[in-house]
This record gives sequence, structure tokens and C-alpha cells, in this order.
Amino acid sequence: MNRRPLFSLVPLLASLALVGCQLDTKGLEKSIKDTAKEKGLKLSDVKCPKRPMKKGDTFDCTAQTPDDDEITFHVTQDDSAGGVSFKLQGTILDTEKVGDGIEEKVGSGADVSCPGKVTVLTEGKKIKCKVTIKKEEHTLEIKVKDDEGNVSWKIVD
Repeated sequence: MNRRPLFSLVPLLASLALVGCQLDTKGLEKSIKDTAKEKGLKLSDVKCPKRPMKKGDTFDCTAQTPDDDEITFHVTQDDSAGGVSFKLQGTILDTEKVGDGIEEKVGSGADVSCPGKVTVLTEGKKIKCKVTIKKEEHTLEIKVKDDEGNVSWKIVD
């Protein structure tokens, strides 16, 4: 087994304009979508609930990936002026980079192929990839150990 830290979306601060006494959820949705895109994750839709302006308030926004996977962002209102921070529940997994790292550990001649280039995995969730070693095809299982991006992997056949 190999543990390899991967990128995890860290809390980011976004100042959002006041809209009456309501948080600017449309601005928050755009900020989440833009931040995810910068990290290589395209989101087809982001939905945040309407919330009053209240320092310390916490809530979740949901997003859809182009593959129709639903992911969650935990949001905290940092102040009473519309400042928020948000954190992805899970880890953005760049399967190409993970595959390259595994190929390096397994040795030359290994080729890893995973579905999709970028996916989000939550703690305990697994993804299966194909690995070819010396012209023999095997199944590779990658499991996210925690929301910090630590993963384990093993060849399961």
C-alpha cells in the first residue's frame, strides 16, 4: 500500500456583497464554481440555500459534476458583512497524476488508466482503474483515507 498526499480544496475567503439582509448566494455559487475550475474540477451546477447574514452561520452548498456526481461544500459565514469560507467535502483526485505516481512506484512498463481525469472522492470511497504491468492487465483500487487527500492503493487481481 502506498499513501500519497493529494490536493484538497482548502477553505477560501470570498467577500460577497450585501443583498438586503441576505447572503449573496448567487455570488457564492459563482465563487465555488470558479474556485473548483481553477483546481481542475468542472461543475455543471452549484446550489446554495438562501441564508440571512449572520456571522458564524454554517450551511452546505451542493454541486453537480458533469458526470452527475453530487458533491458538497461546507460554508461558514466569517463575518456579518458577507465574508465566507468554504471547503469541499472530499478530495479532488487527478487520476492522471495518481496514475503517474503509481507507475513510478510499480516500475517501468506499468500503465495506469482510470475513468475520467478529475473526480471527487470522499473518505472511504474507492475508484477502480486498470493497470497494465508487463502486458498483463490488472484492476487497481484507489481508496481515499481522509479528507486531507491521503489515499491508499492496491492491485486487487
